[in-house]
Amino acid sequence: MDQSRQNLELIDQLVLLLQQADLYGWELRRVRQSSDQLYLIFDEVESLRRVETDTVQVQIYLAQEKDGQPVLGESGWVAYPGDDLQAGLVQAQARAQWVANRPFTLPGPEQVYQPLATVDHTWHQQPQEVLWRVRADLNQGQAQLNNIRLASAEVFAEYREISLINHRGLKAEHQETELFVQFALLAQQGAEEAESLGYRRARFYQDLDLIEMVTRYGVYAQDSLRATLPPSGRYPVVFGEEALDTLFNYFSAQAGGTAHFQGWSRLKAGEPIILAPQGDLLTLSSDPWLPGGLASRPFDTQGLALQPVTFIKNNIFQQVLADKRYADYLKLASPAKFVPAILSTTVR
Repeated sequence: MDQSRQNLELIDQLVLLLQQADLYGWELRRVRQSSDQLYLIFDEVESLRRVETDTVQVQIYLAQEKDGQPVLGESGWVAYPGDDLQAGLVQAQARAQWVANRPFTLPGPEQVYQPLATVDHTWHQQPQEVLWRVRADLNQGQAQLNNIRLASAEVFAEYREISLINHRGLKAEHQETELFVQFALLAQQGAEEAESLGYRRARFYQDLDLIEMVTRYGVYAQDSLRATLPPSGRYPVVFGEEALDTLFNYFSAQAGGTAHFQGWSRLKAGEPIILAPQGDLLTLSSDPWLPGGLASRPFDTQGLALQPVTFIKNNIFQQVLADKRYADYLKLASPAKFVPAILSTTVR
């Protein structure tokens, strides 16, 4: 019997076991993933392999009391076919008794999920084809520059199926593809060498735009051979894409439900995030429906439906970003309204 069939039977066994247990609640999260991987050394194939995983994560919640107040015990484990499931549950219950979080409710079956295109069907059934296509793009990009060599590269073509069920009757499923490319380019001038490292992730092959990227990073390597330190002074600063990818993480963290609940957020709804700003005013949005977005997905880790939200508009903080737990803790109305995917930044 293959692992997929075994895990389906495992989930049925777990559901029956958890329904009979004295629990406040429970959830099961299954993730099936295949990863086709190509490793290159100077364009020679060093390794070609396929890795498949299929995991079932169990999370349980216990209703308890501490100092006369209701609290929630929590614990979990990864279950495998052939495990003693009863023993796993007993151990998780023992661990959960040492946890005392505030109670919250898990999402129910009333969730309405946005249909999203997150699977690249041009290669998902035959992933090795896209590996060779990416290899050709790497070579074509470096061939457009003189004295540039592709030193090494790693290319992953991944497909994931995520399913989630809980004690309230919620059932959620989502599929996604992802391409990951990392490469090193070497520039040489006489006895001197300089290296430039590139990294790219995308849902769809067409979004990689790898030839242009390799050519640009080859120029970076060539420039490194000629670069010298400038004299001390004040200069305009240009941020590259790597810096922009994390530049606004401070604001998304400050806007989060964790920061507001724990009291370390500096942001207040309706107030400016920067006093006396100069230049363009900042607007930040989280869009889990963004076509091809790496964070795009219909629901969060607990199955709550996601939707776009603008949390900073023209320098004014609009609303807290919280999952179901922190929405309940902070008594936010309509929690789904406040739940973003991983930050997708829009700056105006």
